[in-house]
Amino acid sequence: MTKFVQGSELNAALESLIKHADEILFLVSPFIKLHNRIKDQLKLKQDNPTLKIYVLYGSFDNTANRIGDEDLVFLKQFPNIEIRYEENLNAKYYGSEKAGLITSMNLYDFSQNNNIEVGVFTESSNKLIDEISDLMGSGDLDVDAHQYFLDVIKNSELLYHNVPEFEKGMFGLQGKYLKSTVQKDIIGQYHNVLPDQQDVASDHFVGFKSFEKKQPNNGGGTISEK
Repeated sequence: MTKFVQGSELNAALESLIKHADEILFLVSPFIKLHNRIKDQLKLKQDNPTLKIYVLYGSFDNTANRIGDEDLVFLKQFPNIEIRYEENLNAKYYGSEKAGLITSMNLYDFSQNNNIEVGVFTESSNKLIDEISDLMGSGDLDVDAHQYFLDVIKNSELLYHNVPEFEKGMFGLQGKYLKSTVQKDIIGQYHNVLPDQQDVASDHFVGFKSFEKKQPNNGGGTISEK
């Protein structure tokens, strides 16, 4: 299904997409300041370590504020998450293994409350969308958008990576969730947040420092497509 959405219907589509994500969730937006309704939906996912979340933000304007410090603290609490940066990002995309939303709307509370925004909401017929091939031009808008943003994320800068650990189950099956381990956290190198302030929530934006993208072999990070 492909549907044009706007206004309250657009907001409802985004909330529904987050609510029904079980395996993978893309939050791609140049600017991020989470609306309380979006936070409420995301909070329902905080105890799901099998849900892989990719957050990608950024803008070519290094003087701009891009993500709220309260939102950084909130997002870093998720057990299976990558937070990434791409300085050339202007697209807005939200997706899961079930649906996708290509839209003009930033993941920004002011945009949701005040701006005239539109989007195209798609639902995939392929529930195993994370196993799609790398072939382009499939003719499926949802699949093509999903694959395109996987590639964008893969080539972005990995700033934070929290990875879940599981017990080894019988017959190679995934066992009980044990804990999550932060494998990378260089957000403080690019944001004006002091170490003793990173766990303190506030309504202020994080000031972004001058950014120079690293080469992949110097800590750029990799991405798992599943």
